[in-house]
Amino acid sequence: MERWIALPCRCLLQGLGLCISIWVVAAAASEKADPIPKPWPLQFHAQLYQNRTGKLSMIDLWYDYPNGRNLNLIQKQLGSVIHDVEYTNGTSFYYDLEAGTCKVVLFQVGILRPDFLNDATYVGVDEIDGYKCNVWDKADFIRYWEDIETRRPISWLFTTTGMWMHVMKFEEGNVLDDQKWQAPPSCFERRVASTTSSALKASEVGERERQGIYIKKAVVARKAMYHSDK
Repeated sequence: MERWIALPCRCLLQGLGLCISIWVVAAAASEKADPIPKPWPLQFHAQLYQNRTGKLSMIDLWYDYPNGRNLNLIQKQLGSVIHDVEYTNGTSFYYDLEAGTCKVVLFQVGILRPDFLNDATYVGVDEIDGYKCNVWDKADFIRYWEDIETRRPISWLFTTTGMWMHVMKFEEGNVLDDQKWQAPPSCFERRVASTTSSALKASEVGERERQGIYIKKAVVARKAMYHSDK
């Protein structure tokens, strides 16, 4: 009788030992797992300080994924405000209401998805702007800093263009009124420039040429953000 009692006890102890071993292995694995960046909210407003290779500006970013649109209000240093309105169909409007200028660009991809950092490579922990952050790289295009404590974005660097963003304010769920997204009539009176055509000519010089080169880089960058996810 004692042998029959001891046998179940021995099996029970072995089972408990196996469970404990599995738990220890799982706990060790979870400790070693790299953190994953938090997806962007579907709608938010962010105030950004931008340094693009020495050119400074303040940006109000309005991200509205459910409505398929993204707006950057770019206040240049001691200059005018550039409106950069982007849509999921790849159409972007760049216009200056004060100067009355507008340029329409057709990209091969639309606005960034909330989970655009999927499959990003974890770099480690770094401190930037006074915040301790997790850091990721993606597609040799962007380096992204996220606050460890709040998981809010703190900064990101577009490595292909040298454009560095620092987040000054981040308001989840904040939505811009519909009428403020509307491009002016001048945007529809001009010829659309396509980034897939030879829109940039050798004779173009100065700021127009620099803007064209930047747009080309942006196209490559946007495509890079998507290729690893498809």
